[in-house]
Amino acid sequence: LGGHYIAYTALPKARLTTDVPEAQNTPGPSTEVKTSRQWAYISDTFVRLTTLEEVMKSKAYICMYEGIEV
Repeated sequence: LGGHYIAYTALPKARLTTDVPEAQNTPGPSTEVKTSRQWAYISDTFVRLTTLEEVMKSKAYICMYEGIEV
């Protein structure tokens, strides 16, 4: 069978770390700032960033999940 195939995928989480300024004399490691994931629309002909809202409105027939460490 032929056809036009598309996929939505969550991009790897972006993690930004900021060093605690030494002037504050605050002990401890860098502070991790978590951000929300971006999503990509991938078709036979192009790739673009999209929103979670678009992903949730799509009519998926296969869903794959990513295991995460807690």
